[in-house]
Amino acid sequence: MSLGGNESSSVSTPQQSTVDFAKVEKAMEDLTKAGLVKKTDPSLNQVYVSKPYWDAQDIEAKETAAKAFAYYVGYKKGTNLYWVDIYDWQSGKRLAKYSESWGFTVY
Repeated sequence: MSLGGNESSSVSTPQQSTVDFAKVEKAMEDLTKAGLVKKTDPSLNQVYVSKPYWDAQDIEAKETAAKAFAYYVGYKKGTNLYWVDIYDWQSGKRLAKYSESWGFTVY
């Protein structure tokens, strides 16, 4: 999944030259249809995922998804701060987090 681009919905961020939010929205739509994303709460910077689907992904796929989640909730929230906490949809357990400042962490 490529998040870069030069469309009108792109903005500059400190660590990412541009983010194409149309592609981020499409990625979130695709991940929701595929069954990974179960719920998003941009106001709390939270995304809930299907744990079996999450566990089946390698670390690079998890980090790419986490970045998309962070850009999505930051864009929806309108803060231009891109971070997210990722939780298991069924148990509520925190699975991972991502921020531009601190990077990606899996628990």
